[in-house]
Amino acid sequence: MISTNKGQQTHLFQVEILVEGDTNAKAMEQLIHVLNNGGFPDYRVLSGSSLGQLIDTMREQHQSGQLKPEQPAKTTAAESQPALAVKSQTGAEQSKVHSGAESQSKHKIEQTASSSHASPFASIAAQFREYMEKNKLIRLKVNKGLGVSLSIPGRIINVDEASELLTVYHVDEKQVYTFKLNEIDDFSI
Repeated sequence: MISTNKGQQTHLFQVEILVEGDTNAKAMEQLIHVLNNGGFPDYRVLSGSSLGQLIDTMREQHQSGQLKPEQPAKTTAAESQPALAVKSQTGAEQSKVHSGAESQSKHKIEQTASSSHASPFASIAAQFREYMEKNKLIRLKVNKGLGVSLSIPGRIINVDEASELLTVYHVDEKQVYTFKLNEIDDFSI
């Protein structure tokens, strides 16, 4: 507890909030809007995952011994690893006849197959994800079409490679914007 200059004490809470929305970006935008208007002196969004049920399922399987822990790979796209582990586990659930060695080789095959079908925006999304993790302030030059061009100073909140969306918090306007990756012409740090 810390006393503020208003004579009040501050308290820090860690919560998990489930927000419904059409997309992860829209749900994140709704959450940021509520937090901005909530009268809180400060807050930090640590993650924005829509895979909570899969994580819980994997955690339960790990505790029951069905899922073996993997060695973390030293790559920039460290967050693609859990999704690959989910795919290999669902395949193992469908056919429980496979041994552990066969499921590991199947996992390696799925990794190479998914990397060969990577999005054309995969490298830029990896850079944006790195900036998001480091909480770097960047300036985006966005082309919305029909001659509308935006220059936005902000912090990246979420990178959704599957739908090729980037969610950015505009530091001047205190608004959250979502852009398609193909709308971004340039960015600077």
